Amino acid sequence: DAARWMGYEFARRSLGSMFVLNKNAPGGPVEEEYEVLNVNEFNSTRKRMSVALRCPDGRVRLFVKGADNVIMERLKGGKGGGRPGDASVGATNEHLTQFSEIGLRTLCCAVRELDEGTWQAWDATHKAAACAIDDRKAKLMAAAEAIEEDSSLFSGVLGKHSKIGGAVKRAGKAIRSIKTQED
Repeated sequence: DAARWMGYEFARRSLGSMFVLNKNAPGGPVEEEYEVLNVNEFNSTRKRMSVALRCPDGRVRLFVKGADNVIMERLKGGKGGGRPGDASVGATNEHLTQFSEIGLRTLCCAVRELDEGTWQAWDATHKAAACAIDDRKAKLMAAAEAIEEDSSLFSGVLGKHSKIGGAVKRAGKAIRSIKTQED
């Protein structure tokens, strides 16, 4: 829904590409092709997934989506702080607090632009890990970890209703009322 609100809609997918309808293009809507180069799958240990795409402008970008704390730790500038003075990190932290207070599950999205040489070197590492017979899972996780560092916030934070959202909200209110009674 957020992408649609911003003027982008998923159109279709082929074997190695996905196509997005860009309604913001000069001259009217245009279907754009994004070549899927690599996918780092989600798992409960990593708490994130990422995909390397060759974008319509020819550049390679890595898009990462996952648990807010995991994404924030991997931003440029190190361990959750982002770049010094980066207002988007502060605003994102405020949104994370607001969303969690109303019981929404939160995810953050980040992006990293990769020059061709960096991507090709990492692609070789990723392919070797994918073909490994011994410790394949650990090698794939290490390859993903290496490329997902030094990202920049892409869209800030996403808030999502979940089946447990109402229970989380009620539990938060109960905990706050206990704290108030103790004061």
